[in-house]
Amino acid sequence: MIADFRMVPIGGKSVHLHSALAKALKPLVESGANYQVNDMCTTVEGDWNTVMGLIKKCHDKMLETNDRVTTMITIDDRKDIRVHIGDKVKSIEKELGKPLKK
Repeated sequence: MIADFRMVPIGGKSVHLHSALAKALKPLVESGANYQVNDMCTTVEGDWNTVMGLIKKCHDKMLETNDRVTTMITIDDRKDIRVHIGDKVKSIEKELGKPLKK
């Protein structure tokens, strides 16, 4: 399964989130799981317990230094095949016949 998640600390002192996100994503970075960070969210790949456990660790880490955190999660889970980060992009590139900007 693949899950995108986005964490937003509420009531922080700065509109810049990079420091808070760097600290909160540390459990994911150190986990060895396959993940990808982009400008809007983080994508993580694995089985249900691994993915949800990592998202919870990141959420809890963000909550350590913030009074309130919202975490939004989008899950893509298939029964017929195992999906991997990048599969959808490769399919679109194949259909277009050229690479997408990354």
